[in-house]
Amino acid sequence: TVGMPEVRLGMPSVIEAVLLPGILGWGAAAELLLTGETIDAAEAHRIGFLQRLVEPAALEAETGRLLDTLLANGPGALRAQKRLFRLWRSRGEAEAIATSIEDFAAAFRAGEAPAMIAAFRAARRREKSR
Repeated sequence: TVGMPEVRLGMPSVIEAVLLPGILGWGAAAELLLTGETIDAAEAHRIGFLQRLVEPAALEAETGRLLDTLLANGPGALRAQKRLFRLWRSRGEAEAIATSIEDFAAAFRAGEAPAMIAAFRAARRREKSR
């Protein structure tokens, strides 16, 4: 189960609660924050509080799969994407887009994007030649 039970203890939810309306929508966030009730994993997944549900027996394998997927990405691009996610929450759309375009161009200047594109193309050529 998950929830934001602070109001049941006489205090408001604060820091992490600021993010909830953007994740869940105002209605679901308000219900969780104002009632202090907990919800089960299936409901938390349905409203977007959880990204995925995994049976306990499959948790280690799913964690490894997700980690492998992340590690296969360009480290510079991954760092930039994480930074952009944070920026998008705090800046206006025009500034967010301009910064995103700058980071996109920087990936090419740094050489990571051209190297990874070349590797992708080489892998595709090998697949097609089989």
